[in-house]
Amino acid sequence: MAFETYQSRRLLAQLMTGAEELLARLIRSGCSHSVLSLSAHNGLTQQISDLGVASLLLRVDGRMGPSARSKKQPLAKHVAMLRETVGDCPIVVIGDALDDVRAAFANRVHAVPYVGGLTHAGILRQSGLPVAESLAEAAALAIKHAHSAN
Repeated sequence: MAFETYQSRRLLAQLMTGAEELLARLIRSGCSHSVLSLSAHNGLTQQISDLGVASLLLRVDGRMGPSARSKKQPLAKHVAMLRETVGDCPIVVIGDALDDVRAAFANRVHAVPYVGGLTHAGILRQSGLPVAESLAEAAALAIKHAHSAN
């Protein structure tokens, strides 16, 4: 109930300045993108469509049932679906919560903690990974890892 109340009161999300161009530039360089969220799937896909970036994303997966306490299981399904398209290419999670990092570790994919969400940078630093202060820095760290994994 609390999550639904939060969702109903939040303002329509907006893209961070430069995000759409960054996504397009990364696609031109050979990267693909997807979104996994614990937000309800239908609302998430509508929001991404409204933002005008749906065509830039390989997959969009939101919550299909009751709220999950962790992204571990949803990420496992998301990664499995991505593997059907990207094969053995590296998958990197850019996440704004410590749970995102833990879920990535549990699913054997690399994580880049990013301070663009509600989680304080100090909490994200508990992961022991470099924490990105900007979306461009998060993308750069993800690309660096992807190239080092090949």
